[in-house]
Amino acid sequence: AAARAQDAAEVQKFFEAGEYRRVVDAAQPDSDPSILYTAAQSRQRLNETDQAALTREFLAPALAALPALKRERRIFFINNWLAAFIGGQEDAQALATVKRVARNAKLDADLRRKVLEAMDALERTVRIRTAFP
Repeated sequence: AAARAQDAAEVQKFFEAGEYRRVVDAAQPDSDPSILYTAAQSRQRLNETDQAALTREFLAPALAALPALKRERRIFFINNWLAAFIGGQEDAQALATVKRVARNAKLDADLRRKVLEAMDALERTVRIRTAFP
């Protein structure tokens, strides 16, 4: 049912239920990150661009989880986490959220670089959508 979430209330329930966290916690810390990513994506399509308006508010909490994910998971998992959450966004509001996280002085340098790398496509998307509305 959550995979077909069509409105903000359904999306809110899905995230409050902790579906993302359950997928991450169910795997062992040394699990192959592509398996984790595939499992997370197969459980829902909430980070697809057609769901961006519904998932934007969950972007900041997902990015706030990065330090914990770094401690608990293989570093490659973070790339997939960022790809899922940032890759599904497409507007200036989401870009501003990501930029705030990247400017956070408390964020480890390696995580900042990964956020900046993932932010690149979103930044280009926003520039193109602004130039060609």
